[in-house]
Amino acid sequence: MVLFSVISFALIFLDHRFDFMDPVRFTLSVVTAPVQYVANIPAQVASWSHSSVRSRSELEEENARLQSEVLVLKRRVQKLASTVAENTRLKELMNASDLVDDEVLIGEIIGVDPDPYRHEAIVNKGAGDAVFVGQAVLDAEGLMGQVIEVGPFSSRVLLISDISHGIPVHVNRNGVRAIAVGSGKLDQLKLIHVPDTAGIVRG
Repeated sequence: MVLFSVISFALIFLDHRFDFMDPVRFTLSVVTAPVQYVANIPAQVASWSHSSVRSRSELEEENARLQSEVLVLKRRVQKLASTVAENTRLKELMNASDLVDDEVLIGEIIGVDPDPYRHEAIVNKGAGDAVFVGQAVLDAEGLMGQVIEVGPFSSRVLLISDISHGIPVHVNRNGVRAIAVGSGKLDQLKLIHVPDTAGIVRG
């Protein structure tokens, strides 16, 4: 035991004075480096796994937050669109009222004719509201129809789209006069007695 101690001290002294152990240490470091790298792999994997799990959790939380914000924004857009549409409708109704010099009576449709070939509607205004036969009925887009029957509290309106309805019209652009008759379709009218040179086109 004493002999090993003496040899160890001698080697330490000689290495300190002459550095003859450097090649040995270099060789040992080359041999042990892969072992140290492999031994460190579990710690590196554990660190990477923890970071990956944390990053995925953070991404899921961020995704959930963004989805909630999108839903809130969609609700706001829908509410804004509804408000704009209502304001536009009210403005159109006001403009339609301004086109008429006489006093305007505002009513509501409370029924329609069940016959698909008759375009008639029932409004909640009648003789008690000074409604009379032949009175024009307007909506937000202009002329809607004409009163054909008056009751005490309601009236029947013939819509301009009914095939039995006709009304004189005037084209402001060129002064041409014609008759607009119903086509049986709610969104279409027909012009009759129009000269070929009138310059009127579809739409």
